[in-house]
Amino acid sequence: MGAGKTTLTQGILDGMGFMGEVNSPTYALMHEYPAPEGLVLHVDAYRIHHAEELYEMGLDDYVERCRLSIIEWGEKLYADFPEGWILKLEYLSEGRQITRLR
Repeated sequence: MGAGKTTLTQGILDGMGFMGEVNSPTYALMHEYPAPEGLVLHVDAYRIHHAEELYEMGLDDYVERCRLSIIEWGEKLYADFPEGWILKLEYLSEGRQITRLR
């Protein structure tokens, strides 16, 4: 919590030419952003108990049409996306740190 997940997503979208505001998907669970370099999906899976819940909401369709999918708290989906990167974001006393785990 508070490690900069939405801030990181905003930075990625800025780099892809998206000029709008990026909001946390905490309550909506999924947001799409039409960046000039392709559609970006931003998901918050924190409140999801089983990956099937996201699939019931159409995750497959979203991922298929998006250039990039950013999934916060996506541990339940690791096996479904073996090509995906896993980033660990931490808020430390000396600042934020991002580590790529996979």
